[in-house]
Amino acid sequence: MIEDHTEYQRLLNKVMQAAKKNIEFQRLWDEAMQAARAAGAAEYAKIDDPDSASDGSAWITIPASTPFGLWVKENCLAEEDDFDSIRNESCVADAWLTGITTECASVYVAAAQAAASVLNRHLPTAGISSDGYLDRVAADE
Repeated sequence: MIEDHTEYQRLLNKVMQAAKKNIEFQRLWDEAMQAARAAGAAEYAKIDDPDSASDGSAWITIPASTPFGLWVKENCLAEEDDFDSIRNESCVADAWLTGITTECASVYVAAAQAAASVLNRHLPTAGISSDGYLDRVAADE
């Protein structure tokens, strides 16, 4: 039990600040995933034949040493890619794919770029980026 009122107040303030940061980061994450869903759906709507489109994947990279990176990792929203960053491929792919089944690279890239854009707008010094790759090129390309 904490006897000193000053120590109690200091610990309470620390807990309140952490809770406030958690809420702020969750709101930011939700905004980024909403942008990813919208961008992915818009890109998907442009594709004439999704089955013949180039397959691939995309992700956002968040430096793990930042407060936001630590929050993402603690909340199991990403997998550890290396010692310096966490790469979040699964959450971008899963978060916005509601109702859309595709492996089209341009859809994934649009979603990842939108999510990274939102995160960078709010966390400009965090060093968040997006990237992607093609698994196969469609026959008509």
